[in-house]
Amino acid sequence: MISGYISSRQDLVDLVNGCLLGKNGTLDLFMGGRYISLRLEMGNITAFWDQEIQQLFPEESRPSSLLLYRLLEMLEDPQGFFTFREETSSTWTPLERPISVDELVLQLQALREEFKALMQIVMTPLAVVKVDKPFEDMNRYEGRSVLHILLTSHTDLLSGIRKLRELFGGGYLDIHQFYSPEVESSSPHLEYVLKDVEVSKVNLFTLMESLRLSKFSGLLIMRSSDGEYNLYYRKGKPVALYPYSSDLMEVLLNPDGEMRITVIGMEDSILEIFMLREVQDPLVKGLEDELVELGKVFMGMSRKGYTGLVVVHSAGKKYYNLYRKGTLTGVLVEEGGVLSWSHAPLYSRPFWVEIVQYQSVENLFFVVHLFLINLLYGVLLRRGPALSQTILTHLASSDLLMHREGNILYRRAPKEEEKEVAGFLTFLLELGHRVLGQERLEEELEVSLRPYRDVLKLLDVEEYLRLVK
Repeated sequence: MISGYISSRQDLVDLVNGCLLGKNGTLDLFMGGRYISLRLEMGNITAFWDQEIQQLFPEESRPSSLLLYRLLEMLEDPQGFFTFREETSSTWTPLERPISVDELVLQLQALREEFKALMQIVMTPLAVVKVDKPFEDMNRYEGRSVLHILLTSHTDLLSGIRKLRELFGGGYLDIHQFYSPEVESSSPHLEYVLKDVEVSKVNLFTLMESLRLSKFSGLLIMRSSDGEYNLYYRKGKPVALYPYSSDLMEVLLNPDGEMRITVIGMEDSILEIFMLREVQDPLVKGLEDELVELGKVFMGMSRKGYTGLVVVHSAGKKYYNLYRKGTLTGVLVEEGGVLSWSHAPLYSRPFWVEIVQYQSVENLFFVVHLFLINLLYGVLLRRGPALSQTILTHLASSDLLMHREGNILYRRAPKEEEKEVAGFLTFLLELGHRVLGQERLEEELEVSLRPYRDVLKLLDVEEYLRLVK
């Protein structure tokens, strides 16, 4: 296998002309956040694979035009990586005829100039065309986007571009409207609603109620001298808190005077992947640049169709590469605690890499249950040390829960262990019923819960409270 970096259009030309003549195998290209594979047979390109074809382009697209157009897109942002491997994949889009690698280079060079000239007329390939004067085969143009016309033409892409230029120049065609589908948006939504605001200037209860009512999706960050809490929201409902701590209730009731608040809104689809940064046991962790070819990592994520997160730590920054079903949906960069979109990330050495495959990181069930467990534990402790010993004996058999410095904690981040956690809460409730009786237990729980009622309501966890009523 041969692999390396591409930093310019000339690098790609040199790669094609210098390394691929007469070769058999697969050339994988990852540039501008896009991934494509070319199948070579004796130096001729016979087929290609592009994971985004079905969602982005018409089914009737001419394969060679589609390939050339995708490569034109990639050449607009030529920073990237390549690998050449002898094996071939099983799913390909065959070309109408083989294209030699040197012919490919010549076509791309000619296409780039012609395509630029066409864009000066139509502004965007998504512009929708209307017919102003009749001409042969005009029905194929009326109400179609420039891109659709080019990709579905029976002629090659270069001829199609030149034909469009002639029709526009002769007054046969004009622009009807501009259409920008969602898949063409430059960056997914990311908005700082609040940024590092002193808690004394914010009513936390009012803020959280507003997030709930507005169906907010994103992240509420609370930073203080004691640490940082990240509370993730989806459609107005808190779904995860990191780090794991039932102390959140106390923090919200009595916030540290030095606490500062940040609220970041983002799309649900982006949030779901970004939350993977909280995973404590990633697939790969701390892999240094001397041990990894970053290009192979990115291309592997695309080729295998993975959903997950590739985090690159470089020059004091964290780059979050977000993948959904093998498609790079964006790169978030974090510097000095501030997030922004990165359109052309450059990873300087030294760097190290983490890879996180998709898994659920929602944990509010575990956070609230830990709070209720400690609340109930406190009620039972007031009955004397004998009950404490009974509880500690029960805890000794758990590989998830433990006792430390008067509190019950998780030994590790729980995963799909709701049954065990709920079972321990049930054990404490049954113990309380036996010792205190149902009426007395309910009274003491009501008194203990009273200060936290508003907080628990804001966290939208009323269903959990029914367990202790």
